[in-house]
Amino acid sequence: MTGSLIKTRAIALITVFTILSFIMIFKHSAFDSQHRLHHVFSQFNLQTKLTHWQLRLSFGVSSVIAIADWANINRPVWLGYSCMSILLPQSGGYLGRATHRFAGIVIGSILFVLSVTYLPEQWFFILAPTAGFGLGLTINYFLHSVFNCFGALTLATSIYGLSASSELRIFDNGVGIFIALLCILGFKIIQNVLHNIGQMQFKHA
Repeated sequence: MTGSLIKTRAIALITVFTILSFIMIFKHSAFDSQHRLHHVFSQFNLQTKLTHWQLRLSFGVSSVIAIADWANINRPVWLGYSCMSILLPQSGGYLGRATHRFAGIVIGSILFVLSVTYLPEQWFFILAPTAGFGLGLTINYFLHSVFNCFGALTLATSIYGLSASSELRIFDNGVGIFIALLCILGFKIIQNVLHNIGQMQFKHA
């Protein structure tokens, strides 16, 4: 990444941060004004589903990012996003969501490759905005995964090339989803063990 590109991205980041900060201050600062940071910590309770989800999410995402860093996998943010999208606060439906995510990533990557291959080069600029528009019109998770590929791969293709970017997109999401499911399984096992221990202590009390 060249110095001029770093400078441009830094200016863009600061600009967006400033705009969003003003929006948060003027539009949202009055909401939940009685809910402070110490309330968040006081609500931490190992007996609640909320705390279980918070632990599962933080452990899963931090683990997958650490694995990506250790294995020197490119675009670790893709692993983090895929893992996070599976580790929802709602219990159940994980396998279905994982299947929809991975299928959407595969199909979205293939569609992007076909679009870039057969679309005239002067029309490449329209791919990401069109997909973003479609993203805003649907609440279907599978279609979200498909449309998200266009924006992600538009940027990645300029760095890694078309074929490598699409393969990396599928690989990263597959790893992220797999780690998320392992995390869910591990936490379920721990919860069952703790529950059984609690039942045994209750019977002997």
